[in-house]
Amino acid sequence: MHCGLLILAPNAMSTEQDHIREYLLHKSGSIFSHPVFIERLHAGKAGYAKAVDRGGNIQAVLPFVKYVNTGFKRLSMPLFAQYTPLSITYPEGILEGKKFSFELQVMEQLIEQLPKADHYLFQLPFKHENILPFLWVGFESTVRYSFTFQQGIKLEYTLGAMRPSLRRKLKKLSQEFTVETSTDVAKLIELTDKNYRFKDEHNPFTSEQYLNLFEAGEALKCGKLWIAKNSSGAVVGAHFYLRDKEYVHYLVGASEPEFRHLGLSTLLIWKGIEWAAELNLGFNFEGSMTPSIAKYFSGFGAQLTPYYRVEKYRSKMAKLLRENLGKKKELTTRQAPSNKDNK
Repeated sequence: MHCGLLILAPNAMSTEQDHIREYLLHKSGSIFSHPVFIERLHAGKAGYAKAVDRGGNIQAVLPFVKYVNTGFKRLSMPLFAQYTPLSITYPEGILEGKKFSFELQVMEQLIEQLPKADHYLFQLPFKHENILPFLWVGFESTVRYSFTFQQGIKLEYTLGAMRPSLRRKLKKLSQEFTVETSTDVAKLIELTDKNYRFKDEHNPFTSEQYLNLFEAGEALKCGKLWIAKNSSGAVVGAHFYLRDKEYVHYLVGASEPEFRHLGLSTLLIWKGIEWAAELNLGFNFEGSMTPSIAKYFSGFGAQLTPYYRVEKYRSKMAKLLRENLGKKKELTTRQAPSNKDNK
C-alpha cells in the first residue's frame, strides 16, 4: 500500500467504485493510480475499467479521465501523471509461460470496458511491455523516455558519477542558497506563472489544478515542496515531488526568471534525490523528449528509461478535429518544459 489510505464512507465497499478503489489501494504501488490523486484532480470525471475472473474478483484496473473540449470527447490520464499504471494481479504461482495469455485476457477486458470517445491516449508504466492488445484494436504506439534512478541510491556514488560541470554547479549553489521544505504552494504557482510569462507562453495548468495536486500530496502524506532561498531570505526557486511505493517523482519546478541562468533546479533536484535515498526509493526525473532537458537529466548519471504511449482516434474525422483543436499543448500528456524551469 502506498502513501496514505482512502477513507471510504460508513457503508464502505457498498458500490462497485468502492471495490475498485480498495483494489487500487492494496494492489497498485503508483501514486498516479491512487484514487485520492485521481479524484482530487478530476472530481466527477474519473473512471475505472476493470477485468474480473469468473468469480467476479478484480484482476486488473485501468484508471482514466474523461475530457470534453467543444464536444470532442477524450479518455486519457490524470493531469501531471507521466503514465497511467495498468494494475494487474497475477494468479498465485502462475508460470512465466502463462503470463502472456493472462495479460491478453485481462487487457482485452479493460479495453472493451473503456467508454466510447473520439480520442484515447494512455502512457503505460516503465515495466509494462505487453501492448499487443492495444495494437490489435487499432491503437498506435510510440516509445517515450524518462530518466530514473532505481531503488538503492548511494548518494556518494551518485555524486561522483555526475557530470563534473554539474557537480561543481551543485557545490556552488549549495554555498549560495539554502533549501527547506515548505507548504507555500502559492509561491510555487507564482514562480511557475512567472516562468511562462518570461518565455511568452501560456501556462497550461490553472492555479486550482496546482493547488489540487499539492492537496492530494498533503492528504496522502506523500508530497514534498522544496524551496530555495537566497542570502536575503527571498524564495527564488521551488520544486514539488510526490512519492509512491517505487519512486520519488519530480512533478513541477520553477524559479525566479532573474535566477534562471544559475540552474537552481540542480540544487532542488538533488534534494529530491536525497529524499528518495532516505526512503530507499528510486527517483523519476519524469524525463523529456526535449533535447536540452534530456541532456541535462542525463548529466546526473540517471538511466534512460523507455515507456509506451498508445493512442487511438475513433475516425479520421475525429483525428482531424483533434488536430484543429490541438494547436495548444495537450494537458494530459505533461511534457517537462511545461512544468519545469530552465536548467
